[in-house]
Amino acid sequence: AGRLLKRSLVHTDEQIAADIINNAYNVAFPGGDGQPLFSTAHVFGKGGTFSNRFGAATAFSQTAVEDALINIEDYRDGAGLLIDAKGVSLHGPRQLRFDFDRVLASRFEPATANNAVNPVAQIFPEGYHINHRFTSGTEWFIKTDVENGFKEFNRMDYTFDTDNDFGTSNYRHKGMFYKSYGWTDPRCAWGSGI
Repeated sequence: AGRLLKRSLVHTDEQIAADIINNAYNVAFPGGDGQPLFSTAHVFGKGGTFSNRFGAATAFSQTAVEDALINIEDYRDGAGLLIDAKGVSLHGPRQLRFDFDRVLASRFEPATANNAVNPVAQIFPEGYHINHRFTSGTEWFIKTDVENGFKEFNRMDYTFDTDNDFGTSNYRHKGMFYKSYGWTDPRCAWGSGI
């Protein structure tokens, strides 16, 4: 029973974390500027807006990764100055695992007869990550090196306790944790669109 309880806690924890991305386009889950994580209308501190997603749904491809990285490297602060942001990792659902591998692990341009070098091969220092808890089979995003982006507040690690119910002689197990997940600076990522 204890193993199953821990598995349930881990599942819940991972699902709560994944829901940051599952709800990233939903206006019902706004950040500090009133926009969802991925938006074309994030507000700068002194006025003006910026985007951290494609304007329309963009399927994963080598060209899409190149375009996303170009946009990430144009992230600016509230004064309009470049912040030198870089993409550090690629994230997506299990349905994109093999597409990620074809594009990122190929030394030459994938799916062509060209002998040209693949410019996005090995570009992400932290590689790519597949999350089985993402609900969309097509959405993907690039995590950046922008500070104060994704947040995890761990107020209490997994805690387990057991007790014997005197009246029924049932052995009871209890497990709990206190965590919350979120984001502060939306430039922490670039989204593919819905």
